[in-house]
Amino acid sequence: MPKETGRTQLIRATVLEIKKENPDADERLLREAVFGKLAESDADEKETQRLKESIRRIVSQMQASGDKAPKKATTRKKRDRNPKGGEETAVAATPSDALQPTPENDAGSEPTPAAPVTETTEQPAPKTKTPAPETPEETPREGKAEEKRPTVRMPKAKQMNDFLSGALHEDAPEKEETLVGQAVAFFGVSGEQVNGVRGLVIQCLMEQKKSGAVVFDRATGYRKANSEEVKTDVPAESKPAEPKPEPTVAKPVPQVQVKRVSGRTKTEARALRKTELESRKGTARLTLNENRFAEQINRAGGAFFTEFVARLFEGWFRSRGLTVCGRYVVDGSDDKGVDVILHTVDELGLRDVVFLQAKTRSSGQVTLKELREFYGVMAAEKADKGLFVTTSTFTTDAVTFVRAHPDFAAVDKYALFALASRLKIGLIENEGGALVPDPDLFG
Repeated sequence: MPKETGRTQLIRATVLEIKKENPDADERLLREAVFGKLAESDADEKETQRLKESIRRIVSQMQASGDKAPKKATTRKKRDRNPKGGEETAVAATPSDALQPTPENDAGSEPTPAAPVTETTEQPAPKTKTPAPETPEETPREGKAEEKRPTVRMPKAKQMNDFLSGALHEDAPEKEETLVGQAVAFFGVSGEQVNGVRGLVIQCLMEQKKSGAVVFDRATGYRKANSEEVKTDVPAESKPAEPKPEPTVAKPVPQVQVKRVSGRTKTEARALRKTELESRKGTARLTLNENRFAEQINRAGGAFFTEFVARLFEGWFRSRGLTVCGRYVVDGSDDKGVDVILHTVDELGLRDVVFLQAKTRSSGQVTLKELREFYGVMAAEKADKGLFVTTSTFTTDAVTFVRAHPDFAAVDKYALFALASRLKIGLIENEGGALVPDPDLFG
C-alpha cells in the first residue's frame, strides 16, 4: 500500500483530536474545524483549495471506515523492580502519537494502537512488522479543475472582408483604429492577438481600396464606395468575341543574286557597310558612354561633383512639379557625410528635407556599411528623404538595403548619366545632335 504523506498524517491526527473533544461532530463540522486549525493565513488560493480537498477526502474516508478517537495507549517506561513487583505506569496518547500509521481491517474492528516506545529496557522488545494502512494515495484534487481560457482563432481574410463590408457605409467614414477596435470586439480575440487583427484589417482595406470597393480620405478615413465610384469591369462573356486572324503563310522571298551594287561586288558593299557602322558606334561611345562621363567627373574632383549633384537634383525636383525653396552645399570635415541639403515644397504646401551625399569613386563599389552610416545620419537629423549619388556602382547587399527603405534612393553612374541626359544638365547636344559634356560646366 502507498505510504501516507506528512500532510495526510497531520490531517488524520487533527481529525482524531477533534473527534475526541467532540464525538458527536458530523462530517461538515469536522472539515471546518480541521481547516481552521491547519489553514495558514499567508497561503495562496491554490494551496488553500488543495488543503480543503485533502481534508474533505480524508474525513470522508475516516467517517466511512468508522475511525474514532484512539484509546489510551500505554507507554512502557522504566519501572523500579522490587521484590513485591510493581505496576506499569500508563500515559495517555497525544495527537502526535496518532501520526503513526494504524492498520485498518475489512471487518471494521478497532484500530490497533501504535507500537509501544521503550526508553531503556534490559531486553529490546521484538520488532513486529505492521501492515501499511490501507489508505489510498493522495491524489490530485478532485474539485473544480482550473478553468482554461478558450483560445480564439484569428479571423481569416474572407471573414475580415465580410466584416468590413458590413462595418463600412457610404455616408459614414470610419477611422482605421475605430475599425480595428470593432474587429477586436466582433471576433473576441485576446490582447496578444490585437496586433495581428490590426495587420489583417489594414491588408483587407488596402485590397478593397485597390479594387475600388473602398474610398480613403486622409481627414475622414475609410468609407464604402457608392455606385458611381465602384469600378465596373465588363465581364468577359459580354465582350464581343474578336475574330481570330487567319494564319498567314510566309511566302518564300525570291533569292536574287546580285553580283555588283553601284559598281561594287556584294562582298565589297557588306565590308563598306560594316566599316560605317563601326565608325558610328565609336563616335557614339565617345559621347554617350556612362563610364567616360563618370571618368570626366572624377577628374574634375569631389567639390565639382557636389555642386553638380546639387544642380542636377534641384532641376529634377522642379521637373516633378515641386518648388525648391532652399539649397545648401555643406562644407567642412564635420558634415557627417551630408554634402547637399534641399528643401522642397509641393503644391499643397507639404515640405520635405532631402539629404544628399555625393561620392566620387574611380574603382570599387559603394558598400552596405556606407549606406547604413548615411541612413543613420538621416534618422538622427530627422531628414524626410535621402539620396546617395556616386560615379561608381553599389554592391548587391547595398541595393537590397535601399529597396527595403522607401525614403532612401541610390543613384549609380548609369542613373546619373540618364538623368543628366534627360534634364540636359552637364550634357548638351552638339551640332550633330549627339550628347557631349557641357563646356560651361566642365570647362
